[in-house]
Amino acid sequence: MVDYRMIISSFPDVKRIDRVRAREHGHYILVDLRISIDHEKTIKEGHDLTREIKHELMKKHDNIEEVLIHLNPYYQN
Repeated sequence: MVDYRMIISSFPDVKRIDRVRAREHGHYILVDLRISIDHEKTIKEGHDLTREIKHELMKKHDNIEEVLIHLNPYYQN
């Protein structure tokens, strides 16, 4: 996936990348992510993180039109 995974993993709060899917929609790319973050993070912290990830992906790839991010809880073993 180009360098999407590298960009996403550059955020220290992302504990695991569960899935990255990207598809073309006309001239644009739609990106769907599933990432895991610490289960103790608040909804606001998760929301802020997803906004930062979306902004970074769209800043580095001007053909990305939309980024949808699903958060999963991460529990350390």
